[in-house]
Amino acid sequence: MRAENSTWRRDACTECSCTGVVTICSTTQCKDPQCDSDKGQDLVVYPNSCCPECTDSKASSCSVDDQVIAHNTIWESENCTKCECNDGTVSCSHVECDIPQCGYGEQLRDITGKCCPECRSTEESCFYGGVKRDDGEIWSPSPCEKAICVQGEVNLLIAECENTVCSVGHVLQLLPGECCPSCVSGPCVHRGVEYSPGEQFTLDSCQQCVCTAGEISCQQPACSHDEFDVECPQGQRSVVRDGECCPECVPTKGNCNYHDTIYYHGDLWNISRCEVAYCSHGNVRSSVVQCTPVVCKWNEKLVHDSCCPECVAITAWCDHNDMVYRDGDEWNEGPCRHCECVHGLVQCYNAECTACPANTTQVIVQGECCATCLPVTCHSDCVSCNEPGYGKCTSCPVNRMLEDGRCVRRCGKGHFQNGDVCESCHSSCDSCDVGNSPSSCTSCARGLSLQQGECKKECSKGFYEKNGHCEECPSGCKDCYNSAWCIECSDKTQLPERDGCVASCSDGYFYENNRCTACGPTCETCLEKNSCLTCMVGHLMENRKCVKTCSEGFYQISISRCAASVNAVQHAHHQALQAVFPAKMDSS
Repeated sequence: MRAENSTWRRDACTECSCTGVVTICSTTQCKDPQCDSDKGQDLVVYPNSCCPECTDSKASSCSVDDQVIAHNTIWESENCTKCECNDGTVSCSHVECDIPQCGYGEQLRDITGKCCPECRSTEESCFYGGVKRDDGEIWSPSPCEKAICVQGEVNLLIAECENTVCSVGHVLQLLPGECCPSCVSGPCVHRGVEYSPGEQFTLDSCQQCVCTAGEISCQQPACSHDEFDVECPQGQRSVVRDGECCPECVPTKGNCNYHDTIYYHGDLWNISRCEVAYCSHGNVRSSVVQCTPVVCKWNEKLVHDSCCPECVAITAWCDHNDMVYRDGDEWNEGPCRHCECVHGLVQCYNAECTACPANTTQVIVQGECCATCLPVTCHSDCVSCNEPGYGKCTSCPVNRMLEDGRCVRRCGKGHFQNGDVCESCHSSCDSCDVGNSPSSCTSCARGLSLQQGECKKECSKGFYEKNGHCEECPSGCKDCYNSAWCIECSDKTQLPERDGCVASCSDGYFYENNRCTACGPTCETCLEKNSCLTCMVGHLMENRKCVKTCSEGFYQISISRCAASVNAVQHAHHQALQAVFPAKMDSS
């Protein structure tokens, strides 16, 4: 991302500027430096320059594989040869290797793709995808993986993608060749042509446009004058070249026509990779360009896209943990994490260690990511194990099953058989059928009740607890205390009564708090708990109560009723009058 109004050079011959959201670039128009061939001057491009200049040097460049190599340049070629360009002549010799002194645990090895042997670990090499990899070698099997050969074992590092939230108008999309998704905007359509997000295009020589968040934005370069306002020196006139937007002053005479393109006196242009042509007084002349050696700075990279190599600034940087990394830099964050800077973004990979094989045990070595596998002697019960001693088995003999590191004949409590392994039931189960899900229990741990395969602290509504099980309430009952006591009916128009639901209370029950409550044990019907309307057979009605025999002060007046005696009635009448006229009744 470039700042508004900033300028930079894309390469030695291209200058760009940021205007709004549009990048506008212009190519340098080189001029004929008018070298004096009589004095032996040649055209030469100096390091990181665009246009050739005149040089008095008599030394010539070399041409190798259609590339111009500057005089005094030394490079390594194929087949372990070192070559040098000396005044147009290439001379090569076999590379002489300096043999290093290897340290403890290292030995000299010939490395594929390198001329000289290097000190490498004495540990085993790795074979991955049919390719031999040296111990310590790192490679990328896929965009999302890094692999390291460690002591004969391939350790895979899996890419870690950060959670990304896209802004409005952007969507998360995995781009081809990338590992982690990134936010991209929707495409733009202009005059029937679709443009990708970030794609820049020209409407004409003065309109540079870019597709951003589904919208097209256009800018044009700011010219100091228009074509008719330019004041040119005598002998020059104002023109706008084909493909250009702004006018410039060119000579009025000495133009050249080269392949139907008009060039002006003094113009210089490329006609091949390392050959230039120039217009001189109406004549087209050509010359081969010489190159000079170039050495790049630490924050630059060497590119050879044109005739002469040049150093281009690395523009992508990564800020990570208070450190600045260049594009392409790689580093380790501890033994299990490898990171790299990719186009200004930090991409990290976490190690994925392989399990140790049978009859070996894991040993963690300080400074190493994955454990080392060492052989062990197993207990006599085991076929294989990962540690010595009882209860460390990883496989068992025929007719035995593996349960928590032991070889058993049948699965114990809290386990279920899965092939030749006894796996643990869910933590809530005391025993189970198949699977360790919460719904596979056949009995429960203490304090829990079993309901349809699940162990619960409390039975769900519509169930009641009985002997460690949750039993379903009677039909029509939405909730209950037990099989004989319904609390709530599924049908809201009915009332709970005993173990079921009724439209109205039956004989022996009365309505109370939205349910039918049982009358007293001797009442056949009642108004309230202790207010009988009729009595059970063999009982007498006495003051709304049902009794076996009439109480003292009462006498039986029928086969079903007791009445108060006369004295009892008079006594009750006297007590009533005394309550109303206490003084008068006492004097009498």
